[in-house]
Amino acid sequence: MAPFRCASDPDRETYQAFDLARVGMSELFTTRVFTQGFRAAMHGHFFGLPKGDMFQMPGIFLIDTDGIIRYTHRNLDASDNPSIEEIMQALDQLNSPRV
Repeated sequence: MAPFRCASDPDRETYQAFDLARVGMSELFTTRVFTQGFRAAMHGHFFGLPKGDMFQMPGIFLIDTDGIIRYTHRNLDASDNPSIEEIMQALDQLNSPRV
């Protein structure tokens, strides 16, 4: 079990509160998205049928126990994901003693 909470928002209320964009077809089907999708497929990662609102861009927010947002990543397109290393580094910083 993860030592932190993860949220899902099928009603998109949190997406709106965190000002996460909805995009159109032109942002969904870019050269970058196709390139990243091809790279993922070459590594055995395939995508299935879309679930939910495929035009809603996701984001990652790390919020400390005081409710302060300490890390923010708003996806610019479907391929714009921070690396696991970047997220883990941000989590490590959250867990470090503050001065």
